[in-house]
Amino acid sequence: MANGSGSAVAWIGLAAAGAAIFLALRAGGGGAAPAEEESDLTSAGALEGRLADAETRLEAAETRMREYDARIAKAEQKAASAESEASRALQEVRAGNAAGAPTTVGEEAAPTPEEAKRKAEVQDLLAKIRAGEIHDVDGGFGLMARAKELGVLDEALKEMEAYAAAHASDPDAQVELASAYVVKLMAVPDGMERGAWSRKSIEACEKALKIQPDHWGAQFMKGMNLSQWPDYLGKRPEAIKTFERLVEQQEKSTAAEGDDFAETYFQLGTLYQKSGNSEKAMEVFRRGLAAHPEDKKLREQIELLEKR
Repeated sequence: MANGSGSAVAWIGLAAAGAAIFLALRAGGGGAAPAEEESDLTSAGALEGRLADAETRLEAAETRMREYDARIAKAEQKAASAESEASRALQEVRAGNAAGAPTTVGEEAAPTPEEAKRKAEVQDLLAKIRAGEIHDVDGGFGLMARAKELGVLDEALKEMEAYAAAHASDPDAQVELASAYVVKLMAVPDGMERGAWSRKSIEACEKALKIQPDHWGAQFMKGMNLSQWPDYLGKRPEAIKTFERLVEQQEKSTAAEGDDFAETYFQLGTLYQKSGNSEKAMEVFRRGLAAHPEDKKLREQIELLEKR
């Protein structure tokens, strides 16, 4: 940088000398009139003033360039010092590794006990899906709910899809997939994305019903999906028909006991209420309570309707 500024000074110095020689030749030329000589002297004085100003500015530029050179040199020293520190730190790490000490550079730190436990549970959960051991943890819904808590919902969903595809003739596998889609739709914001996951759940239920038309779980899951759609989409009539078939199926069965079967009456009666048919709703609630006399939800709905 300093050599460059010296070259610039030399070039300006040569230009100044050339100008001075040119002025001297003009001043020393013979035959000029006195008036012309005075004019030439005036012009020479102006040019000398300009040259002096140029030299002053050049000196200021040289000063700035020297300052820049000093700052660059200082920055280079800092960079060399930082490089030296980094090299020394790396040597210390390598020495620690050689002595068996834990490392934090270039390698992952050992997992904490909590992290190791979570990782083991995730692997076990995914293995259960692959092996079809879904009912061990409250069915597909419970399994996927736990996957959501562990932060691996999407990974578990892919495994569930793969299992259902590999067991395409198993209606239970399709219903478990439908349950998994419901967990996914509950994990996303309300809106069109939820509708998309609900449709996928309904499609999985319909696959199961093609294999086994009277599959209770497939009908119930389909009816629940349809009943949650906004009224303006017109899904309620189909939801009512789905639960009507299911109630009829349950009343023909001698094994239709338990809270899940009582829920069918509750859902159908609620849909009738939303449609403005309170008489039909009361009828369904009473039929349900007769079959499931211990169910509190059905009893409460009957009491509410009787007060109107």
